[in-house]
Amino acid sequence: MKNWLSKHWKAALYCYLGYLFSWLGGWLLSFNFETITNISSWFFPAGVRIASLLFIPRKYWPILLLAEITAVYTVNTSLLSEQTVIEVIFSTFSPFVIIATSMFAYLRFWKNVRFNSFIHLINLMFWIIIGTAINTLAFISYLVTKDIVSIEQFYSTLYTFMMGDFIGILLVLPFVNLMIALLTDDHFNASAFGRLLSISAVFIVIVTALLIALPQSAAYLPYMSLVLALLFAYRSGWLGASVSVLTIGTLLMISSLVSSEFETILNNQLAIILSLLLGLLIGSLPDNQRKIKYLLGKRN
Repeated sequence: MKNWLSKHWKAALYCYLGYLFSWLGGWLLSFNFETITNISSWFFPAGVRIASLLFIPRKYWPILLLAEITAVYTVNTSLLSEQTVIEVIFSTFSPFVIIATSMFAYLRFWKNVRFNSFIHLINLMFWIIIGTAINTLAFISYLVTKDIVSIEQFYSTLYTFMMGDFIGILLVLPFVNLMIALLTDDHFNASAFGRLLSISAVFIVIVTALLIALPQSAAYLPYMSLVLALLFAYRSGWLGASVSVLTIGTLLMISSLVSSEFETILNNQLAIILSLLLGLLIGSLPDNQRKIKYLLGKRN
């Protein structure tokens, strides 16, 4: 362990601080823009956790776990004094370990993350759903045993928390993948990226003006998001889908500030998730079509 730290202490420190501040920033965004008291409609730390596990080498995962434990106790300093040792382990270790196990299973079959491959994306979403479902079920069950959530509220709370995690993951993960491609991919299409950002900025201004003039139009935001995601994904593949995710996330934040009817969006969590997911899946298809044409051309 000492030799490992002497070789990798800088990278470990960057991982620790990067994860810690990203998790805390995601937490602040999630609960500063909540639509129902003490319930986050989009839990960004879930997306930070998934993205970190997928893009950071496994040898640094224990560092990420340490950073998450630090973050959890930073936002709730009373946990350590109020909980038993078993409760501390369950409430801090288990969420990370459950999600890490599902991501480990994905990475065992698929060595890297590819948003331009339909098969890769379907498998990634499968393992994300499995891990998130188990994690949320364990967490809500724990809340029931502590009498924080009643048996009658179990299923509704389970649904709300699970949807919040899914939205947080679908908003954060494509954004992180996009930033990594922008910084590391020599073939990244910067001109197309710039055009998409310009269109997104205009779309955001128009929708924001509409929300200010007609607050009740917030109920239609999931459907506007769906149209944007499908259009961008169809025209520009995974790059367009990723930019649409960034645009939808920005609109969700703006909506919580300018619209008094924003509570209605909580009832449309599933519609938001479907718009994000469909956009990403459709965005992965053009690359697969090019591969099929290339293979058919070689065969002929």
